[in-house]
Amino acid sequence: MIKNKNIKKELFQNNLSLNKMGNLTLFFKKMKFSIFIYIIMLAAITVCSLFQLNVLAIKPLDFDSLWNIGTSWLTHENFEHYKNNMIILSQLLLVFLLVEKNKSVLILLILFSGFFTWLLGGNGLHLGASGLIFALIGYMFLSIFRNVWYLIFIIVMSSQLFYIVFHGLIPSQEISFSGHFGGFISGLLIAYFANKNRKNISLF
Repeated sequence: MIKNKNIKKELFQNNLSLNKMGNLTLFFKKMKFSIFIYIIMLAAITVCSLFQLNVLAIKPLDFDSLWNIGTSWLTHENFEHYKNNMIILSQLLLVFLLVEKNKSVLILLILFSGFFTWLLGGNGLHLGASGLIFALIGYMFLSIFRNVWYLIFIIVMSSQLFYIVFHGLIPSQEISFSGHFGGFISGLLIAYFANKNRKNISLF
């Protein structure tokens, strides 16, 4: 009887070790996939901005430009515009991709922020990743009670994020206010529905 108990205990410990190894392997696979998406997205933004592909920009309420709600974040007006957006986007995107299990949420954030820009943008062309930046900020802000890593990131980056949100949501001729506002609202709405049926607090 004692021998059987020892065998069962040994089998249980072996299974536990295998499960831990399996979970660790799966974690690293997911991390590699996230970093791959991260590199591809930043590379795509860099290439499109380098060639200033304004054909990807949004022209509000123009149905021929409606498809561009999914592409306007890829290109920028000039190097200064590109640099300012990439500094914060690279941080937000990395945290989101490493933390968020459902990567398809990112597609919704891109499309909804682009759609709000198309709907509310007024005159001129709208381009740049700032709509996506505000969508990510809004999403993370409303997800802090579900995922502690978002809370930690927002606390660590609080001064920078406050500056971005405060200045970005003040109407100005120099910025796409509709893109910023639409992105932020998109992030909040998507986070609300994404978090609705999830556990309140989680590490991943």
